[in-house]
Amino acid sequence: MILCLRLCRRASRSSFSTSTSTSVSKLRYLFLSSSPPSNPESHYAHLILTSHGYNPNRKWSSHQFHPLVTDPDLLIRVLNMIREKPEIAFHFFKWLQSQRDLKQSFLAFAALLEILVENDLMSKASWVAERSIDLGMHEIYHLLIEKSVVDKLIACKTLDLLLWVYTKKSMVKHCLLCFEKMITKGFSPSVRICNLVLRLLRDKQMVNEAQEVYRTMVAHGIKPTVVTVNTMLDTCFKAGDLLKVPEIVSEMEREVVPNVITFNTMLDSCFKAGDLHKVAKLLSEMERRNVYATEVTYNILINGFSKNGKMEEARRCHGDMRTSGFPVTTYSFNPLIEGYCKQGLFDEAWEVVELMLNAGVSPTASTYNIYIRALCEFRRTDDARRVLLGMAAPDVVSYNTLMHGYVKLRKIREAFLLFGELIVRNIRPSVVTYNTLMDGLCESGELVTAQRLKAEMSRQRIDPDVKTYTTLVKGFVKKGNLSMATATYDEMLEKGIKPDRYACTTRLVGELQLGDKDKAFRLQEEMVAKDHNARDLISYNVCIDGLCKVGDLERAIEFQRKIFRDGLVPDHVTYTTVIRAYLEKGRFKMAKVLYQEMLRKKLSPSVVTYFVLIHGHAKVGRLQQAFQYSGEMEKRDIRPNVMTCNALLHGICKAGEIDEAYRYFRKMEEDGIPPNKYSYTMLINKNSDLGKWEEVVELYREMLDKEIEPDAYTRWALFKHLDKDHASREVEFLEKILRS
Repeated sequence: MILCLRLCRRASRSSFSTSTSTSVSKLRYLFLSSSPPSNPESHYAHLILTSHGYNPNRKWSSHQFHPLVTDPDLLIRVLNMIREKPEIAFHFFKWLQSQRDLKQSFLAFAALLEILVENDLMSKASWVAERSIDLGMHEIYHLLIEKSVVDKLIACKTLDLLLWVYTKKSMVKHCLLCFEKMITKGFSPSVRICNLVLRLLRDKQMVNEAQEVYRTMVAHGIKPTVVTVNTMLDTCFKAGDLLKVPEIVSEMEREVVPNVITFNTMLDSCFKAGDLHKVAKLLSEMERRNVYATEVTYNILINGFSKNGKMEEARRCHGDMRTSGFPVTTYSFNPLIEGYCKQGLFDEAWEVVELMLNAGVSPTASTYNIYIRALCEFRRTDDARRVLLGMAAPDVVSYNTLMHGYVKLRKIREAFLLFGELIVRNIRPSVVTYNTLMDGLCESGELVTAQRLKAEMSRQRIDPDVKTYTTLVKGFVKKGNLSMATATYDEMLEKGIKPDRYACTTRLVGELQLGDKDKAFRLQEEMVAKDHNARDLISYNVCIDGLCKVGDLERAIEFQRKIFRDGLVPDHVTYTTVIRAYLEKGRFKMAKVLYQEMLRKKLSPSVVTYFVLIHGHAKVGRLQQAFQYSGEMEKRDIRPNVMTCNALLHGICKAGEIDEAYRYFRKMEEDGIPPNKYSYTMLINKNSDLGKWEEVVELYREMLDKEIEPDAYTRWALFKHLDKDHASREVEFLEKILRS
């Protein structure tokens, strides 16, 4: 008998929800009464079968079947009578769904699902299941699970189908509820469906939930497959939760034999974590198990080694891939090009492009874009421009990348010329194009032009995004125009654009720097309350920095303590910010107390922390303390940078110790820290004060020989004891001599 009839007969022994009880009561009356041959269900069943003619495109008359449209109870009985013709039942039911005044019933859907699953018409059953879920009829799985009114095998297949639909529609909550209820009531989902549930949780980065489902599977005898394990590993890697990987691998070894996909997943994660030692162990394990590398394996190895700067290993894997007969594509070559470019080895990168051409693989726009991006990062925009000109079909990313390079170098004019060329070539600009140009304009203080560009975006039907508004807000803050910064931020909210963490921080910085700090803290509370972005360490650090800049150290310390109360832990940025403020106020003892507190809390000071400490002491003549911090930095294996060294050099020069300054200057070079223009300028300035003209000229010559471009301050230090016109002529004359 049909599902609903069974439900009716069990009504005396079961209790449903109010809506279910009402429907079942009606069905009991309808089914348990006598049914003469001329009853309505027989009439409509006969009419459906005779008028169908086995034509799935048959259109029934809505007038003829109107009682079935409005009476779900009658429909259920009719479906039961035509259950021997399941395909006709399906097509009729599907036709009913198009009727405007159809009275929906989850029991009718449940009845038809039983008929279709019983006859193994799973494709048609999936349509019915999706339709029921679209209508919010989640009672169906409760009915199947709680009442056991259907054959258990059919119930399992139907529940599997419903779980599949939930995963397909990414309905995580219902998916987990259905899975939990099935397991609790002894209905075991198939491992294939469990894998789909795990995949959904992976895509949502719900690691804990995925692990719970996995454990439940194993505990209830659902044997994991290699797909299960691969999905679990991928879940951890995508969420960045590598601590759970060893546990999963340990469980995997007990349950399944890893395949090449398993190893590929683990290799990829090890490269992302920078664990090259583990990569070597995995490759040995593959060899031991006779698991052979695929094309995907080689591409992972080439990409992983290249990203980790191991170009020799990457090239060896590329050679092995070709030797093994696998086809090489841009995915095999582009990582090599990017790896060389990141190290500034552009000739080697270009050799890879030639290797591509020799292998019959045409470089794509992405290939050239890698080259352009790296050249721009090394400030070689002219070379990047030549690459762009040589491209047969540059895309919008090519232009955006080079524009960004120009903007970083404050070459706004060149960026706009490139924008004009993009338009001429009929390449549609993107929101990134406009954001890049606006960033350059805002950095240059050209806010009016930036606003005009935003208006142009709208005319071109390119919607401004959170980056667009944040760039303008930052520009107005930099210009000191808090009212316009506030108005722009508010406009973004009115447009329904949710601010990201950077947008919130930018707005907060503006209020701290230009407005009322109390209002800034109220604003932060509002942002948290509206869930724009929950308070985190970055927003705390911004507030502390703002308080330090306005000299409110007591409140800054209070905020530092509040971090702990909110369940967060201050980092080296937090401490460095407050240490700098104390040093600027001359409160050296308190700066030392905070530094020692960092060490007690096992927080590693960064190179910036030591720069702040060394500079804070050296600039006021406390050289002994500055050298002490420099020594501590060395003991902790923190490599100094040129800024740290310049801070000490500045203190030495200020103390008048010119010979010591020269010794330290040469030590920088020996330690592999090339002096920059500021290093030379400090020595030139001190020698100029001492009247050592030959030393000044020699240092200036050395700068030019090393292609270190002097700036206006260097030239001022060079001839600061001469009058302005005389100094200008002397600089010009001197450079001509030195460059000849």
